[in-house]
Amino acid sequence: MKFIFFFFPLIFANNEENCRIANPDWDYYSQVTHVFGIPIVATREVHPSAIALTCKYFEFLIKDNQEIVRNLQRRNHKVVILGRRQELARDVPEYHGYEKKLHSRGVGGTRHNPVTVIPEENVLCLKEDKQPGDIILHELAHAIHLVGTPRGLLQKIARSYRHAERYNLFLYNYAAEDPREYFAVGVQTFLNKSPAENYATFDQPHRRPLRITRDHLFRNDRHLYSLVENVLLKKEGWKLPKRCELWKNGIMDPNTLVDSFDQLL
Repeated sequence: MKFIFFFFPLIFANNEENCRIANPDWDYYSQVTHVFGIPIVATREVHPSAIALTCKYFEFLIKDNQEIVRNLQRRNHKVVILGRRQELARDVPEYHGYEKKLHSRGVGGTRHNPVTVIPEENVLCLKEDKQPGDIILHELAHAIHLVGTPRGLLQKIARSYRHAERYNLFLYNYAAEDPREYFAVGVQTFLNKSPAENYATFDQPHRRPLRITRDHLFRNDRHLYSLVENVLLKKEGWKLPKRCELWKNGIMDPNTLVDSFDQLL
């Protein structure tokens, strides 16, 4: 099997061609789109709208921070959408041999392996989805942290994590695992995409079902709130569309999704 290596020019401006699906004649991946030149790929088994929505989410997260975009481009970051009937270590060539290290169907890219994997069933809110929370945001947050890595971010997250550990500021047990999960859950919470309802089965915040939002994060862990705000560079007055509500009338075609997504922000 031949592997595809991506080399692309540095692109910063908003690109009208972001998130349009193409069907290249490659040996393995047969669907691709790009966000600022960063490829998002899948095999033919994956619904193209899962690719398009992941692309629009990623565009939303990184479009205001050119340093993140530049680092993701330079480090050849790639996103793979894992089909609902596929297995990560078997069907994603970039993760062959990682069986013992993989414990979920989503994984964030790192400098060592700059490939982020997002499960199709989570993107499309399908009945097959068994993973808690908004995996798109969670894994893309890992990619921003570990591949996009704005100057000084690793050290700032580590300091904030130690501060939260010292004063018991974690809103979730999962966020307390390490600085990577601390930041990823922080991004989800900042965007009001908190996994509280789904994580409640094994990680009930404060031992009761509670939806934790951006306001909770602001009051409880001001250091993490400011970190996420400064990384995403988001202003007041915006909101990210809820993925499951996008599909309440059925899965729309990818071009309709791309054309309408920005109107929903």
